[in-house]
Amino acid sequence: MAAVVETNMQSTPPELLTAADVAKLCGVSVKTIGRWRRLGILPEPRKLGPKAHRYARDEILAWITTTRERGARKRPTNGIRNRNGRRRGP
Repeated sequence: MAAVVETNMQSTPPELLTAADVAKLCGVSVKTIGRWRRLGILPEPRKLGPKAHRYARDEILAWITTTRERGARKRPTNGIRNRNGRRRGP
């Protein structure tokens, strides 16, 4: 007779980070995190309310790793304007 092994199927919810937490991990300002969210540069956040967004810690850490591997300083600049109001980038 085969032994039945029960597995614990409960999964722990992901640790959620605020924009300030993500900014500290990335070494940028909170405004930059908001800009990156609007431009779709960051992983999609969880919406907790109309103005409340939280990021899954494991997704952010994976995103940081992949962006560093492919050259973190080469960020998309389409549509971003400089201080003079001119567009940057291609």
